[in-house]
Amino acid sequence: MNSLYDVALLQTINATVILDFQSFGYFLVGKEKIFSIILRWHQYI
Repeated sequence: MNSLYDVALLQTINATVILDFQSFGYFLVGKEKIFSIILRWHQYI
C-alpha cells in the first residue's frame, strides 16, 4: 500500500508544514520588532 505516490505526497505535505511554520515564525518575529520600534518611538515623544 505504501506506493511511491503516497511517499511523494507525504513528503510534499511535510515540506509545506515546515514552510508554513517557518513563515509563521518570521511573522511573529516581525511583529515583535515592529512593536519594539513603536514602543521606542513613543518613549522619545
